[in-house]
Amino acid sequence: MLRQGGIADTFYLVRSGRFEERGDSDEPRVLRTIGRGEGFSGYGLLEAARRTATVRAATRGEVYTLDKGSMTVPAHGEDGHGDGR
Repeated sequence: MLRQGGIADTFYLVRSGRFEERGDSDEPRVLRTIGRGEGFSGYGLLEAARRTATVRAATRGEVYTLDKGSMTVPAHGEDGHGDGR
């Protein structure tokens, strides 16, 4: 699904199924299993970084996606102070 080293431009939230995160695309060891309600590729999206892991589907599943163009992060709090006052 995702390859390590690729540009992170989308966040994925698992709707159903299981996905496996691996530290290297050739590494057979699973670093973590990602299931319903969990997400992946968020850090790279926020930091405009490359993906640090490969993610593969372990079972049939569905994900919701949020791409960088749809995401906005406010620079300040609602009142403009930046600290939520």
